[in-house]
Amino acid sequence: MGSSKIGPNSIIQTIRVLQEYYGREKAEQILQAGQSPWQAGKLPAEMVDEDVFLELIHLLRDQLGLDQAKLVLSKAGDYTAEYLLANRIPKPMKWLFPLMPRKMRMKILMTAIGNHAWTFAGSGRFHFHPEPKPMFIIEDCITSRDIVAETPVCSFYSATFEGLLRCLVDSRINVIEKSCRASGQEQCEFFIQFR
Repeated sequence: MGSSKIGPNSIIQTIRVLQEYYGREKAEQILQAGQSPWQAGKLPAEMVDEDVFLELIHLLRDQLGLDQAKLVLSKAGDYTAEYLLANRIPKPMKWLFPLMPRKMRMKILMTAIGNHAWTFAGSGRFHFHPEPKPMFIIEDCITSRDIVAETPVCSFYSATFEGLLRCLVDSRINVIEKSCRASGQEQCEFFIQFR
């Protein structure tokens, strides 16, 4: 731990939501309880150590409680998906995707995500399984590390993937985390379902 890097959006969007939900002053008070560099008001502009995001997640859970922290992280996942759609998906792909069959769109998107998994999973490992029911797995998922909970806790990833899949594959998609390491499972498993 401590050597893998992830993209800065995990922190940027989480702090954005914290400020939106609680106001800047209260958000700053919450952040003051931790020790990470983003508290100085300087949001990261490049890859960050995954442990910085992990510390922020634990800080939110300690300060807000698990349920509220899940809501904050879910909205941060929504914003991360919006950022990726606006800045990381090539324009030609946005034009071509609607012309492809849904199954092909999902396979192309999830393969591309898998090729860039290091940018969000850090030292965790990402796997996509298209059959029999589409799902993806994150082994050693950052958002479930060092926590025990009765229900899945990886709302950041559920929301990020749901936003990407709804825009590029099918607007009726829901991403549901059915197994989570925080609740005693070996890995975090996310099922891609159609409403």
